Parts: sequence; structure tokens; C-alpha cells
Amino acid sequence: MKTILLTIDGTRVSAYEGDTILEAAKRSGIYIPTLCHHPLLKNSGACRMCVVEIEGTGRQNFNSACTTPAADDMVVHTATPDIQRMRRMNLELIFSERNHQCPYCEKSGNCELQAMAYRIGMNQVRFPFLWPKKTVDSSHPEVLRDPSRCILCARCVRASAEVDNKGIFAVKGRGIDSDITVNIEENLGATDVSGEDAAVQVCPTGALCAKGLAYSIRYGTRMYDQQPITYLPEPKAPRKTGAKKKKAQQGL
Repeated sequence: MKTILLTIDGTRVSAYEGDTILEAAKRSGIYIPTLCHHPLLKNSGACRMCVVEIEGTGRQNFNSACTTPAADDMVVHTATPDIQRMRRMNLELIFSERNHQCPYCEKSGNCELQAMAYRIGMNQVRFPFLWPKKTVDSSHPEVLRDPSRCILCARCVRASAEVDNKGIFAVKGRGIDSDITVNIEENLGATDVSGEDAAVQVCPTGALCAKGLAYSIRYGTRMYDQQPITYLPEPKAPRKTGAKKKKAQQGL
């Protein structure tokens, strides 16, 4: 496989031909924030958190690192003041559009959105909160769906189609009216989704949660309690929820 050389934040790095800028940066230990990207899934560039600046076009050229191919002699900047402002504004808008009350969320401490806010240094939201009224779907025995915590990354849509081969979720609407919906069926209870499905496990927030595991990880031992968010670990075998769920149902 052909190797190429590019410069990221002043560091000369190598990559394989066909790699994205994100893959090249990751291989060299350079962190670029992402929310819609996941190692299990095809890239979509939906969240725009991984935006980077590429030199050589005669103007500011911002591109998503997860979808832009790395090229030989490319010069990339990942954390200029303009990029940092764009990311912070994007993150504030994401928080303002839904109901992200971190202290009460079972995903707190393990939430990528929350950890991203800490990492980027977002300490306030300058935009008015929309507080949309979304109905929690608890109709399924294994999975809880809370649309008010969804950030429209569409990981569940892609994972259900690409990994689980079920196609349970879909995107509906456009712009501010966009939403993730259960494809065809009225609610989760009418589908064959499982708490062990990749669609549930790749959710970066508390929008999709496996029942029986909520609040089971002690404060101080959660993923982001003692370390900042970097790249997601390489995918492992799907987490088994059945045993813990059975114990929870038995009151153990």
C-alpha cells in the first residue's frame, strides 16, 4: 500500500493512500474532535466537529476530516482560533437544540457530548434553549429511547443498517425539523432491536440506552471521570446485557 506524507499542525506525518485526514491524524496521535464518526461505521461528516483547515486554495478552506482524503504534501490545521470558535459554536447549538440535562442523565460520565464540552472548554451556551417536547419511548423490554437527548449524529441509523442488518432507524425531516425515527413501526416495542445491538451501543449520548444497566457504573469510575475524551477505542465484541438485565429483574 502506497504511503503518503502530509503536515498536520506543523508535524510531518505519514498515511496510507486512501486514508482520510482523520485516520492520518489518529495514527499519528493528533486528536481531532468527532461526534458522528465511529470506527465501526462509514463516515458521514454530519456533526462538523472534525472540521479542519487545508492550505493551498488561496482562501480559507474548511473540510470535515472524517470524509476528506489525505493527500501527499497536504498541509492541515486542526486547531486554529477560527476552527476552535466554529467547534465551540457548533457544540453550543447542539446543546441548545435538545434537552441535555447532564446531572440527571444516566449517560453522564460516559457521554461523548458532555466530555467534548469539557475538552473544548465550553462553559456556557450563548443561544436560547429550545426545550423541544419529545416523548420517551419505553415500549421495548431491553432498550429505552429518549429523543430529547438525540444529537442527530445518525450513528444508530448507520449501525442498524451496516452492522446489525436490521435498518430499524431512519432520519426524517430537514434542518431544525430533522429527527431520528423508528423506521416504519410506531415505537421500539414493535421492532426486533436488542440491547446488544450496535445501534444502541454506539449512541454517544443518553438517547438510546440498554435497560438494566442505567446508573450501574459508580461515580468516579465512569469513562470520562478521570480522563479527557480522545479517540474511541477500537471496536470490541458487542457488550452482553442479558445477564445484568436478568439480575436487575430479579432484584440482585
